[in-house]
Amino acid sequence: MTDVRVSCAPAGEGWRCHVEVVDRGRTSSFELTSGDRRDLLAAGTANATEADVERLVAQTFRFLLEREPVTSILSSFDLAIVARYFPEYPAEIRRRLAGTTA
Repeated sequence: MTDVRVSCAPAGEGWRCHVEVVDRGRTSSFELTSGDRRDLLAAGTANATEADVERLVAQTFRFLLEREPVTSILSSFDLAIVARYFPEYPAEIRRRLAGTTA
């Protein structure tokens, strides 16, 4: 089973998050930023708390891991780039954060 651990802190107008993915005994580390709070608006988390952002990032990594191996995920990236690679991401992440899986 893959474990995703996330810790986030405010950084300027956005957030900076450290992510660890533990899979088959190997730990991979990532740095993710949300350069602008509008990223959170797009995900439906307008007045995001630290816990909201951590949930968004954890769900984003689960989304990515369903589509590519951990070794293919960039070690550092901004949240906004995910939709460029996966056009279905915005709608899917909103569903996940709302608690549906359709």
